[in-house]
Amino acid sequence: MGIRHERPLRPILVFAIAMLIPVGSMLGGCENYLEDSTARTAGEFIDDATIQLIVKRRLIAARDVRGMRINVEVNKGIVTLIGKVRTEDERKRVLEIAAGVPNVAKVVDQLELP
Repeated sequence: MGIRHERPLRPILVFAIAMLIPVGSMLGGCENYLEDSTARTAGEFIDDATIQLIVKRRLIAARDVRGMRINVEVNKGIVTLIGKVRTEDERKRVLEIAAGVPNVAKVVDQLELP
């Protein structure tokens, strides 16, 4: 009796997942054909999540901003900033940071001063 070598499951699993991703993207993209649709495609969702992550990371890294107190929401490249800032200068800095992130179409200011 010879030694039996089993094929690893990992390449098959990776292939199966890779084949399912385009199908999900196509199904999600169908909603975009509806006129005035507010639904995001899978690509738009990923782009928005990336923008949100970068904006939040930059706000937290900025020493002149209390980034943990600012909520960042993104929809189709439009960044909405919600939270409290201490001064008008901090507000301007927060808006500047958000606008400087690639692929941001617009920044909506919902920041509040005390």
